[in-house]
Amino acid sequence: MKYRMIHDLLKCEIRILVGIIFCSLLSLENGMAQNQPERLLNLDVPQGRWSLIFINNIVCTQWNYIPSLENRNRSSTVILGTGAGLEYAYCRNRTLSLTAEVGLTGYVLSMEPSDWGRDARYYNINLLHTSYWKHFAVGVGPTLGWNDWRYIYRRGDFSEDEMTDSEKEDYYGEENFSFTRFAAGVDVQVYYYIISQLGFGAEYSARWMWKGGARGKCDHQCALKMRLKFGLNKKKRF
Repeated sequence: MKYRMIHDLLKCEIRILVGIIFCSLLSLENGMAQNQPERLLNLDVPQGRWSLIFINNIVCTQWNYIPSLENRNRSSTVILGTGAGLEYAYCRNRTLSLTAEVGLTGYVLSMEPSDWGRDARYYNINLLHTSYWKHFAVGVGPTLGWNDWRYIYRRGDFSEDEMTDSEKEDYYGEENFSFTRFAAGVDVQVYYYIISQLGFGAEYSARWMWKGGARGKCDHQCALKMRLKFGLNKKKRF
């Protein structure tokens, strides 16, 4: 049942992503039909503009510190990460944005469950100061993260001699365990905008814990991202 639900979630996420891209292409076509391609191709962000942001983590990888093992676990996935937020341009080509993201990493896409596995559900809030220059945008700011990590063991008898090296890296014993973690740190995002509404980029986040056995340790997150922006007020002319 769990894997069917995850499979349905993946299909829903893909439909939403395709729908957003389709709407963006329609907007581009409409702009060109009105002989105003410059409306979309003008990448300057005017002062006072409010924008609605939609985000998809095309590929997301996390490194989570596991206190009981004094080691970090790496988990990745594709598509299953999405978010939204608001952006305000306080001056030309300088903005502040607040976004929230939710997603899954780990073995969540396996339709045939392995003998053991792990997954992580993440919830992030990012406050970014972004500078735009031609096609590029660079954002830096504080980030808060909430992470639910769990390891599940499903088989009762096996020999470790039968495992490959890659399986040994992901094997944490015959006991299930999990943890929930709150962390704060810094987030950096770099985008290349094809048009004013559509950009592709990369993200790196480092978040430090202040409680429990992970106190003082850092979790890391990297992602390849797609970002869509839609203006909420009339574009101002310079």
